[in-house]
Amino acid sequence: MELWLRYKKACGLKFDKKQIVTSRNEWHELIYDKNVISSILWPTDSLFKIGGEFFNRRHPHERKYKNDSQRNHSYLLACKKLAQQIEVQVKGKKCLVYAPMRGAYPIWRAISQFLDLSNIDVYYPVTSSFVLYPKEFAIMSRKGKNASGRLNNYQELERLKPFMKDYNYFIYIDEIISGGMMCGHVKEMLEMRINDEIDIIVVGLADSFGERSKSRRNKIAKSVVDKQIHAFFWEGCQELITEDQKFLLGVHYEDYRHGPHIIPVLNENLEFYAEYKLFESDVYEKNEPFRAICKNKSR
Repeated sequence: MELWLRYKKACGLKFDKKQIVTSRNEWHELIYDKNVISSILWPTDSLFKIGGEFFNRRHPHERKYKNDSQRNHSYLLACKKLAQQIEVQVKGKKCLVYAPMRGAYPIWRAISQFLDLSNIDVYYPVTSSFVLYPKEFAIMSRKGKNASGRLNNYQELERLKPFMKDYNYFIYIDEIISGGMMCGHVKEMLEMRINDEIDIIVVGLADSFGERSKSRRNKIAKSVVDKQIHAFFWEGCQELITEDQKFLLGVHYEDYRHGPHIIPVLNENLEFYAEYKLFESDVYEKNEPFRAICKNKSR
């Protein structure tokens, strides 16, 4: 499989080192490095078993999941509306999309199929509050505790700063359940003064047609009024079923103690699970498949 490794000081936009790995041990040896801030393992050639022991159906979304084409259509329709708003706003300008790998990966894939991508580059940060860095790395949070993958939002953004001068807009895309994570990410972007480097557009897909997230969405909208961010677009869908559903999402972590390192979720036959395939056939009308993503031209 193809492994993308990223370091604090970037050599390229999407990754700093790319390597074909053929076993779990080889993968772990490469990612077990304090200097690696994140990695993504793409399921290209030479597939091997990884994460199988960890892939159990713990969450209710996973245990009770049934494909629902009507629900999928709601997801697709909301993403299409978001794409239309983005298209009007950016008008062919150069854009850098910041799409967190677990939360925004399926959203961006759905949105992007309705956009002209000739002036758009996408970056998939790996950031998660429930993933911890290995204790022996002694990577501490601001509170002096063993840091979680949330710290990586700062590191990924800092890594991207040298590239921002090449773009007109920085488009942050994410899922919205209560809106807490999106508010947190926007707050961190403003703390780091990303808005001084580039105009920020925030784009969200909201669960339950936005019923649970009104107050936090209002906070983000206020950032537009205060001219801290350039624009905020959101659309609601019936259910953000991709939340906490790794078999549908197709990506996850092998272990929560390795740090922010994404792997594909494959079954015993080294294929995606049935729910992933059904969702993909309903939602991704003309988008490229997962396996082809890493073959795109990278800077």
